[in-house]
Amino acid sequence: MKTKLKLAMLVASLIGFGSAIAETNVSADARITALEEQLQALTGEVEKDRFGDVIPELGESIYGMGPSASKVYNKDQGLSIGGYGEVLYQNYNGSDLDKTDSFDMLRAILYFGYKFNDKWVLNTEIEFEHANEAFVEFAYLDYLHSEELNFRGGLVLLPVGIVNELHEPTVFLGAKRSMLESSIIPTTWRENGGGIFGDVGAASYKLYVVNSLDGEGFTAGGIRGGRQKGSKAKAEDFSVVGRLDYEIAQGVTVGGSVYGGEQGQDMGVDAGFVLGEAHLMARKGGFTFNALATGSQLSNADDLSDANSLGADDYIGEQMFGWYTELGYDVLAGSDKGELQLTPYVRLEQVDTQSKKAEGSTVDADLYNYDIITVGLNFKPIDEVVIKLEHQFIKNGNNDSLDQTNLAMGYVF
Repeated sequence: MKTKLKLAMLVASLIGFGSAIAETNVSADARITALEEQLQALTGEVEKDRFGDVIPELGESIYGMGPSASKVYNKDQGLSIGGYGEVLYQNYNGSDLDKTDSFDMLRAILYFGYKFNDKWVLNTEIEFEHANEAFVEFAYLDYLHSEELNFRGGLVLLPVGIVNELHEPTVFLGAKRSMLESSIIPTTWRENGGGIFGDVGAASYKLYVVNSLDGEGFTAGGIRGGRQKGSKAKAEDFSVVGRLDYEIAQGVTVGGSVYGGEQGQDMGVDAGFVLGEAHLMARKGGFTFNALATGSQLSNADDLSDANSLGADDYIGEQMFGWYTELGYDVLAGSDKGELQLTPYVRLEQVDTQSKKAEGSTVDADLYNYDIITVGLNFKPIDEVVIKLEHQFIKNGNNDSLDQTNLAMGYVF
């Protein structure tokens, strides 16, 4: 109806403009220029009406998802489109290792959501990585029963850690995701399954049953290779994951999550695995502060390593442990600079994927024990665009320098 009304207004304006021309001796060029400007303005309004509802503006995060991934929940009904992208340049001139610098179109993402009605919602993320690899990052259906109890099923993001669900580049400070939330918590971590979620007062929770990791992908460096990503996933074993967050004050949230189950799948090995983490997230004034600690326990790590044909010097760790804290402050907060944000930040991090070695292991555990200091600058000219520059001082237990400099550009819409 709005579109038809504006078209009618356009016709009426043109008729009125033509009458005015007949009564004046304005030059032909001026008349044409004025007509083109009016036509362009009204056409823009028509296009905005046509596409603005399909590609709505960013709003608040809903159910722990990023702002763009949350778009579909803010609609009354129908299709919603969003997305984000990241480009990353990595320079290894400060490293003792002989590594080649890289410049990568890391991710280009499209969100497609559809709100059928007030109860049923479809949300999907289609990801293109490294400019030539396509993945489904998540694809799930929600049944929104009430604020306290809702249901979700499909390919879901596991609600573990800080970045796994909040992984849009304008949301986190660093040019790269932390090493902890890569090797110990294998971000981005998604599996097939379903469960319940909701908010009870100041608390929010999620509880899912999902297909387990594939222990065949575990290595001395972590469990990241065990992600099945929803692709013909082995389902001999299932795991349970639960999360609880509590907002102790406006902008300040504490919480934790636990994941556990057998991970051997069809390998004939009892590989019980438990991973737990606790976190704090604070956004107050111009300050951003995050803290995360995590640890895991793998039973029969030696048997699983043997089943994976790993030598004793490459055995999977029985226990992993890691933590980080990061602090940033927007030095333009409270100024008259509009949307401009300039946030220096620092992250202190320790990662150890061999904090306890498997029985019979001869792994050089110092190679997998990292101390990392990341110092960087996060610049947002507008809320939807971010440029990040950082340097990472990285040492392993053998005191090898693995330093690198990272430059990233990200966007979200």
